[in-house]
Amino acid sequence: YRLREEFGHEQSIEEAIQKAVIGSGQASAISAIATGSAFFILTLSSFKGFSEFGLIAGVGILLVMLSIYAWCPALLMALERTGRGRARRVVGFIPLEEQKETGSERRIPRPKLLLTLATIVAIVLSSQAHRIGFNYSSRSLLPDRQESLMMRDEIDRRFSINAEPLAIFTPNLQEAKRIFDYFTPLDREKFDSFEQIISLFTFVPPKEQQEANSAILAEWGLELQELDRDHIPEEHLEHFDTLLKFTQLKPFDHGILPPVLIDQFKSLPEAKPENQGWLTYIYPSVDVFDGQQLLRFNEQAKVITLEDGTAYRSAGVGTLWAKLARIVIEDGLVLFMLTAGILLVILMVDLKRIRRTVVALLPLVIGLTSALGLMAIADWDLNFMNVVVFTILLGYGISHGVYLIHRFLEGASPYTAMRSVGAAVACSTLTSLAGWGALLTTNHAGLRSVGLLAVVGMSMALAVSFTIMPSLLQILHDRRVANRTDDEAEPAS
Repeated sequence: YRLREEFGHEQSIEEAIQKAVIGSGQASAISAIATGSAFFILTLSSFKGFSEFGLIAGVGILLVMLSIYAWCPALLMALERTGRGRARRVVGFIPLEEQKETGSERRIPRPKLLLTLATIVAIVLSSQAHRIGFNYSSRSLLPDRQESLMMRDEIDRRFSINAEPLAIFTPNLQEAKRIFDYFTPLDREKFDSFEQIISLFTFVPPKEQQEANSAILAEWGLELQELDRDHIPEEHLEHFDTLLKFTQLKPFDHGILPPVLIDQFKSLPEAKPENQGWLTYIYPSVDVFDGQQLLRFNEQAKVITLEDGTAYRSAGVGTLWAKLARIVIEDGLVLFMLTAGILLVILMVDLKRIRRTVVALLPLVIGLTSALGLMAIADWDLNFMNVVVFTILLGYGISHGVYLIHRFLEGASPYTAMRSVGAAVACSTLTSLAGWGALLTTNHAGLRSVGLLAVVGMSMALAVSFTIMPSLLQILHDRRVANRTDDEAEPAS
């Protein structure tokens, strides 16, 4: 778009390209560096999904920036060599008479009224930002109607048992027995998120209880033997004999349990020697898909310390989900603040004045808070997946203000800046919206939430760029023109 302005002047293509690169190159570079930095900061996340995404996107943005400065000018020069004026006809141009920058010909209409109305809307939306909720349920990150999840819910409904227990590994049965004894009976106050502890010893009653039961069975056996078999109906004789056998049962240990039951707690035969052992399962009483309850359950179960100080660690799907939740919650805030700090430094170094930096930050700050307010009003929650978009939106939002403020500082009127740079910002944002908006069509709830937040955030930043920022720049431009006129009038007087 800047090149179209330069093509409107009577100059060679080399001069037009050189002036376009010098004029808009700094803004383009700052925008690319800012957006790339936002992505590269994601590489600091402990979650591989975020860090690798940030690396790929950040490298891609830098490669695009390099191609703009190297490949595009070379392509235009090659096109011009195929025919004089061909590059100008392909790219297009803005006539010179439409590029007047005195502020008296073409201007943003009623800038104060537009600024007032847009500011009121932004304040109303931003005032609702504090109501934004956070969905701690990991169900919001999963595909719709996932069959495995539906089966899990059906198991829970029919058998009232959670399908995602944590497991404690012990190398031998003696230690497994110690853990089982530690949880028998289960301390409901200390482990209020535990439903039950299942071990191989769950199926082996305590020795004292077995001996007491054996004595009772022996008494029953003596009483049954006193019965006259001739008085028992023939169809019940078989059951009578079975009952007599039961009265002869003696205390037992885990060794006589069915192999199919033992295998549920024993390591596989092909496991390495150091991995041979036994498992004790901890079943939660809470919904492990609720992030807050999952963190509480994992906090109570991750390390089990016996009375003698021996500690055992648990593991399972719940542990992974809890770790992911903690990473996202902790990394999300740290990465956001780090990105904001780096972008602020980049803008201060580039613009060198606080007022210019504040104006450049308007689309980002107002757009982001307005987006949060709009989401709160629409009852759209944040979650463990879309929270990372905030870091990315910082980079995108910065680019809007950088392009406009740089063009304005060159002396262009806000109308001219909006016609040239504004159109470029709009096209760039719309193409980005198309990419992020494609996520709204997926059946994956987590990806849809990412696309939704990105679309809302970028749209609000674009709206601020075309309302509040140009009206404010028009007011500043009017003052600039007035000061310029006064300075020219003083020597004449």
